[in-house]
Amino acid sequence: MHRLLREAAIDPLALGAAGTEDLQRERAEAYCQELFKEIKSRLRHTPFWFRGHRLLAELGIEQRELGIAYAAAQALQVLARSAQDQARAKGLLGICHLRMGSIARAVSILEEATSALPTDAGLLEELAAAYIAGDQKDRAKAILERIPQECLGQQGKIALELFKRPDY
Repeated sequence: MHRLLREAAIDPLALGAAGTEDLQRERAEAYCQELFKEIKSRLRHTPFWFRGHRLLAELGIEQRELGIAYAAAQALQVLARSAQDQARAKGLLGICHLRMGSIARAVSILEEATSALPTDAGLLEELAAAYIAGDQKDRAKAILERIPQECLGQQGKIALELFKRPDY
């Protein structure tokens, strides 16, 4: 979510500078909900706004509005002008499939996206999550170990710690 706030030129600390971390989180979530509604509204008038579709897909995933996120990711595929944009759109589609429980489809799409973007830590972590969901822990571990430690998200770090346990 913080990446989305940065892209929207909002400083997360400014959202709740005087409050606690929980208050900041609540304000950030409220802001994201408002941003989600605003982008949906603007896309009705500017349907070819690439960045708007990308933000809508990412926010939709955050907000668990997977139908909207999926539609926005599909629009991104149509609007993509570069192979990198196409791969990012595929990655968002793969994440939607993962969140909807379509594990095999998620793995297939995320493998394709990560082959085009082999250093994208976020996509690699999503692929590892899909492998874990599909009970392919060895493949997940291999992917997570490829990601530089400083680029790993919290979930990736936790998964690597779990892989070290003999009972996992």
